[in-house]
Amino acid sequence: MDLTLWADKTNFKRSYPEGWPGYRLFKGSNIRFKAQAKLYINKNHSGFFGLGSKKSTYTNKQLSLSMNHIFYEHKWMANKTSMDVGGRYEGSPQFRGHLSPFLKITHTLENDWNMKLKGSRTYTPPSLNQIYAQKGPLSSEKIDQFTFGLEKQAYHSLYGADLFYTKYRETIGWEDQTRLYKMEKDPRSLFGTEWFFQ
Repeated sequence: MDLTLWADKTNFKRSYPEGWPGYRLFKGSNIRFKAQAKLYINKNHSGFFGLGSKKSTYTNKQLSLSMNHIFYEHKWMANKTSMDVGGRYEGSPQFRGHLSPFLKITHTLENDWNMKLKGSRTYTPPSLNQIYAQKGPLSSEKIDQFTFGLEKQAYHSLYGADLFYTKYRETIGWEDQTRLYKMEKDPRSLFGTEWFFQ
């Protein structure tokens, strides 16, 4: 088992454009802690486990946002096919917690080509700025993502293309009249391709 521990604290100062709610200088800090472990179960199975916390504070506003997360990813390999399945749970006293699941299947083709299928539901929690300027209680943004891709591993390079579909469910929107953030249904869907070379 490989274990990694990480912690840090950063201080910041921010100012926002005139008209932003509570316009003035903001002073604060971010404190983060993470622990991650790689588990070697056997030649076909491995796991990746982690947990952590983050606390953001506006010290001159007496406002803070605490978030905790835990995740696990399991990898199974057999012959030319591998599967990654897992999830991440994130919660906070300021918003409802969510589990973000994902699944990835990779199959090796001839001539070092790989075919990938990926699916996930992603929850993006509100930021401290959005909590400060919320019209009503905020939750996490909810997005579904699906990808089909082909990639080739060459000498010192990796290239390929992804075909993706993204469906937005709920997002945090900005209301111009009140200049506050609120939850809203988002009917957007994105469909496209992405080419990469590295």
